[in-house]
Amino acid sequence: MTSTREREAWRPEAILGRLVVLRRHRTENLRAFQRWYSDPEVARLTRYQQAALSPDEVQRFFYSRVMGTDFLAMAIHLRESDRLVGTCAFSQ
Repeated sequence: MTSTREREAWRPEAILGRLVVLRRHRTENLRAFQRWYSDPEVARLTRYQQAALSPDEVQRFFYSRVMGTDFLAMAIHLRESDRLVGTCAFSQ
């Protein structure tokens, strides 16, 4: 069993790249998720479903999976402008 300290060591606040910075999501990123996942094509490609998610479904997904402690989801920001451009998740 891993300790809390070990889990947190694998959950950095930020990972710096040459062009982007990966950062922990913040609650204000929910607005971007609402925009992204209301698009049926985004929902199909990322969630394997044909219809866009409802605002309530996006909110539940965001708080349980993106902000939850069981997964490591990171916001992708352009390093030069700090603009939020996407999301990614790490697993095992």
